Amino acid sequence: MKRFFQMIISLLVMTVSLNCFAKTSADILQERITNIGSQQATFSQTISQNGEVLEKNNGDFKIKSPRFFLINTKGSVENTFVSDGEQLYFYDPSVMQVTLLAINDVVKNTPFGILTNQVSVDKFNITRDKDSFIIKSKDQGESGEFFITIDKNGVIKKFGNIEEGVKNEYTLHNSTKTTLDPNMFTFIIPQGVEVDDRR
Repeated sequence: MKRFFQMIISLLVMTVSLNCFAKTSADILQERITNIGSQQATFSQTISQNGEVLEKNNGDFKIKSPRFFLINTKGSVENTFVSDGEQLYFYDPSVMQVTLLAINDVVKNTPFGILTNQVSVDKFNITRDKDSFIIKSKDQGESGEFFITIDKNGVIKKFGNIEEGVKNEYTLHNSTKTTLDPNMFTFIIPQGVEVDDRR
């Protein structure tokens, strides 16, 4: 679950300066991330390994730069993942549990920490192919990578991560830029659920 948190948070913290990256890729990515603003979409999620689909889900996606987002997942798995800018809430109704985390703790000492200047960029590579960007460690012992496809207007098309051969990919549909009220990202913990506070 921690890897999932790290992958999602990396989307939000990308608005932090990327000046230490290779200039060409970093400049283009920084410009596009800056243009994200507020947007919403529906998504299809595919989890696969070695080309074999393990799980498929869908849901709704909202993001407001720099650190607000809401993801409602439906399908074989149902959950809600919300960031109010400081705290993360992961609600799993199947087990009646809410997990709370602090954003900075999730990315600390991980490859995604470079996006908040908590980890040296010297340990990572960033590559670009048209609208797609990949961030991964130079350490051969670290196999994980994060990927994002984002157009020049800052519209996110796809994002996800690959960890230990498992690919978790979100493809966004009908993405539109719109004004989103920060109150939309406030999560009220339902009565009677277990709270796992990891902050």
